[in-house]
Amino acid sequence: MAAPLMVRAALAADAIRQNRKERKRDTEPLPVDRTTAIIMAREKLRQVKFRNRLRNGALLTGGTIITVIVGVHFYNKWRKAQSEKNALDGGSGARFALRIKMAFENDYLWGWGVDTDALFKALEDIPDRKTMLRTEAAYFAQNNTPLAADLKDELSIANFEKATGIIDLVKLKT
Repeated sequence: MAAPLMVRAALAADAIRQNRKERKRDTEPLPVDRTTAIIMAREKLRQVKFRNRLRNGALLTGGTIITVIVGVHFYNKWRKAQSEKNALDGGSGARFALRIKMAFENDYLWGWGVDTDALFKALEDIPDRKTMLRTEAAYFAQNNTPLAADLKDELSIANFEKATGIIDLVKLKT
């Protein structure tokens, strides 16, 4: 029981000292009674506790956001490395995804355009539905864009229809 009284007394004395400093600056009269000083000390303590809670919450939220961003970055990096490692396997979806991306990034003389023959050949070589789904997943893991979005962006309407037709035929295979 004595400890809380000591804390209250210390807080009241602190509030009185702080009040004196502020009053000297403002040239207002010093409060005379003890109850006003205690009320001011309680208010000051409430404000400090609120500021501490607010600061701790902001730090916790900021730290959580940074942790999530860094975690997602390293997860995507790991996933891409795994997909590229799997591209060395002969019939894997990652291999087909790599062939498709290489067809998009051909080495023509001017450095732009799509090697449609290589693209259609890569799509036709996919043996079944399961491998096609793995290819789409691996393509997304390697490039962070869906295969359908890159097909739409890179191909003309006629070539896009042909590519989606090949994909539909592959997905019908069992």
